[in-house]
Amino acid sequence: MPEPMPEPIVAVESTDERLRRLEFMVASMHPGLVPDGYAPAMPAQSQAGVIPLSLLVNATIPEEGRRRFFHDLPILRELRLIAQMYLDPRYRLSRVAQLGVPAILILAVMNYVTFNLLFPSIPFLSPIIERLFLLVFGAILAVLLSREAIRYQAVIDYLTRAGRS
Repeated sequence: MPEPMPEPIVAVESTDERLRRLEFMVASMHPGLVPDGYAPAMPAQSQAGVIPLSLLVNATIPEEGRRRFFHDLPILRELRLIAQMYLDPRYRLSRVAQLGVPAILILAVMNYVTFNLLFPSIPFLSPIIERLFLLVFGAILAVLLSREAIRYQAVIDYLTRAGRS
């Protein structure tokens, strides 16, 4: 008959030890979130420079955290804000956005027509010039929409503070 397995020894941590371990994990994972001059005390187990396995296991990102990571990317937040801005009936676009965005899109279409239908005779230079114009139009469009999204966010923040959301 095989020997029974010994019961695992479970160390009971005090609240202070658990808090110290949590502060250490947050400080090591997110150094930008820790205030200047604050150095959390390292947990007693990891004083020798070896991080215990429990810290590594507890430091893994849960599944919902991984999904949330892509939602927190600044570019995706801004794209969602731009879509929300255009669909919000309470918000009125500025004149620059009302006239600038359609003008840039029309210029992009005219760029295509000019270099592909009217003047396709310059085989090497036409595609390069066309793409340079598209890059400039895209940069201008990105700046216009970004500034309008910032303005929209300020309006939404004001409405939220005023209680009219």
